Amino acid sequence: MYPFYEKSVKAGINTICIHKGLLPPDYEKSFAGVVVRRCLSCNNPGEARGGLDLTSKQGLLRGGDGGPAVVAGKPDESPLLDRVAAEGLVGAGVAAVVNAGESISGAAVFRDRYRLAELRQKTDPVWDRIDLLLLPTTGTIYRVAEIEADPFGLNERLGHYTNFTNLLDLSAIAVPNGFQSNGLPAGVTLLAPAFHDPLIAAIGTAFHAQTGLALGATGAPPR
Repeated sequence: MYPFYEKSVKAGINTICIHKGLLPPDYEKSFAGVVVRRCLSCNNPGEARGGLDLTSKQGLLRGGDGGPAVVAGKPDESPLLDRVAAEGLVGAGVAAVVNAGESISGAAVFRDRYRLAELRQKTDPVWDRIDLLLLPTTGTIYRVAEIEADPFGLNERLGHYTNFTNLLDLSAIAVPNGFQSNGLPAGVTLLAPAFHDPLIAAIGTAFHAQTGLALGATGAPPR
């Protein structure tokens, strides 16, 4: 992944999600993933179709034969964003989150960041008393059509137990925990402070092994 996408796209989406109280989406599978799969293969230094090279910040701003791909600070005047939206390459849920940023002021962003810092100060002492948290990954499961009809509301419910993970800079790993009586899967999430990934990975692997479940649809045992 190219560094300027890592920084700008992820930071923008995370800021919007903080304001909305939502779990930031996996941007690698949304906007950034779309750009890599559909754009960079023919808009790079070796094959700059239409004179457009999207592999650097300079190339992105310079644009090609038709002008700049993006205009800094002006998403409405950025052809690349229009192209992605027009072709339906970004899911309705991600589009709703990104578009909501138009109504967020700079003052609101800083206010929410200060509020988040206050909450982090209040929760940090908890980790002096415990090693990890174990919570349900989700409280229920929705169909894709239901999510598309209400991306904000239902995603907020799905993340009821874990929305705070990224916001508080915690490590987390989701582990399968069998199936419900209706045949739908259930899982739990282990959480610990940042950089405690080896701890929760080891415990998660042991927990997974005890369930006797395979690694998703692969059929392979947990390792």
